[in-house]
Amino acid sequence: MTPYRALGPLCCLFVSCGGTEAITPPTASPCELVAAAPDTRAAFETLLACTRLESGEAQRDMAMQALVQRVQAERGFPMLHGDEVTFLYVAAPQWDVQDDRRTGESFDPTLRHGPITVVGPFNDWDLDTGLMMTEEPQGLFHLTVPLSAVQGRGYRFVARNRAGNGIRFSDPLSRRFDYDSDGRRSLIKGEQALGHLEWVSTLPAAALQRPRPLYVWVPPGYEQSAERYPVLYMHDGNNLFDRDQVQSSPGGTWDAHTVMSQQLERGHVRPAIIVGIPNSEARLDEYTHVVDERGSGPIGGDGDAYVDFLVDEVKPAVDARFRTLPDKVHTGIMGSSLGGLISYYAGYRHPELFGFVGGMSSTFVWGRIGRDGPTVIDLYAELSDLPDREQVFYMDSGGGPSPACPNGEDNYCETVQMRDLLITKGIDRQPADPDATPLPADLNLFWYWSEGAQHNESSWRLRLHRPLRLFLPPQ
Repeated sequence: MTPYRALGPLCCLFVSCGGTEAITPPTASPCELVAAAPDTRAAFETLLACTRLESGEAQRDMAMQALVQRVQAERGFPMLHGDEVTFLYVAAPQWDVQDDRRTGESFDPTLRHGPITVVGPFNDWDLDTGLMMTEEPQGLFHLTVPLSAVQGRGYRFVARNRAGNGIRFSDPLSRRFDYDSDGRRSLIKGEQALGHLEWVSTLPAAALQRPRPLYVWVPPGYEQSAERYPVLYMHDGNNLFDRDQVQSSPGGTWDAHTVMSQQLERGHVRPAIIVGIPNSEARLDEYTHVVDERGSGPIGGDGDAYVDFLVDEVKPAVDARFRTLPDKVHTGIMGSSLGGLISYYAGYRHPELFGFVGGMSSTFVWGRIGRDGPTVIDLYAELSDLPDREQVFYMDSGGGPSPACPNGEDNYCETVQMRDLLITKGIDRQPADPDATPLPADLNLFWYWSEGAQHNESSWRLRLHRPLRLFLPPQ
C-alpha cells in the first residue's frame, strides 16, 4: 500500500514554472498565500511550502490558521479531494487540544514523538502497523492516501513516547467523531445508517468572555442527503453524549445520541440535530436569571448574557454550518436543573426563536432560595399573551412531595407550581396518555412525574424520549 501520495510541484504557486506566468509576485511569502489559494488542496500545498522554507513560528501559525479556517468553512478535516483523503497533524498545544478525559488525549510533547501513523479498522487498530505520516519541519505531519485504503468506522493517530511506546489519540482537527470503548474516535465521513458527532472547536462567547466549543450530533444519512433538520439546543453539553467527554459529570451522561437513535429506529421521532453547549466554571452564574443566595453568599444573575450568547453566537453559527430548519417551529431548547431554568428563561425572552421549551428537574425556585427576587414562574405569571406565543412546553421531575410542598425532592414542588401556572394561562392541552405513540398533534404542555427518580444524568436519560417525542413527532 502506498503510504502517501507525492505532491505536485510547489514552485508553480509562487514563480514561473514550465513557461507559465507567475500568478503572484515572486517576493510573496508562501505563508501569506494560503488564504488566497484557489482551493483547499492548493492551500494545503502552500502551507507545506511555508513550513519547508523554515519560516518563523508566527508565520507558520498564521498560515495554519488560514488553512484551518478554509477547510472548516467547507467540509472540515480530514480533507477529501476526489477519491483521496489527507490527514494533517501539528504537534503544538494550540492545535492539539484535549479531546476526551483520557491521559493520551491531552497534549504533552513527551507523548508526541514521531513517527506518527494512522490506524483504524483497516489494520485492526494495530499500533505497530499503521500508515506512516510524512514529517515536515516544525512538527507538521501529513498523509494522503486513497479513500479506499482507510475504509471502516473511524481512525486514530499513533505517536510515540520517549520510551518508543505507541500512544493512540484522536485527530484533534477532525470535525466528525464518535466514542467507542477507547474514547473519542475520529471519523472521515458520516454514514447512511449511523449518526455522528461534529465539533465546532471554539465560539468566542463575547457576551460571557468564556469561549467554549459545541458538540453537534447529526442524524443518520446527514451527509448523503440535502434535507434540512429541526434543532434541539441543550445545555450542559459536556454531559450529553459520553463519559469520555471533557469535563463530563461523574453522575453519568444523558447518552442523548443513543436515545435519539433508538427513537428514530422505532419510528417515534423524526430526524433532528442536537446541539450540546458545554457549561463553564461559571455555570451557576450563566444559568440563572437573577442573583440569589446559596450558602456562602450572593451568586448568579448572568442569564441574560448567556441567552444573548445563544441567540447572537450559537444559533447563527449552527444555522450557518449545518442544514437546519431555523424557524421557531423547528427550534427547541432544553436542559436539566439550572439548565431547565435557563431554557425557560430563554423561551420567555425569545418566543420568536424557541417554539419548544423543555426542562427536567428544573430549578424554578431560583430567585427565592435566599432572597426575595422574581422566579421564572413569576415572570411567566406576568405574561398576558402566553397562548398567542404558540410555544410548546415540557417539564418533569423525579422525587416527590415530602410530605408537602414546597419541600419536595428533585424540584418536584416548583415544577408542579409551574405546570399549574401555565394551565391557568391557557397552556392546558396535555396528553391523556403520556406513553401514547404518537402523541396527539395539538399538545402545548407535557408534565411528567417519575416518582422517586434522582437528580442526575442517568435519571434524565431514562426520561429523554418523552420530550423528544413531543418536539419531534414523526412526519
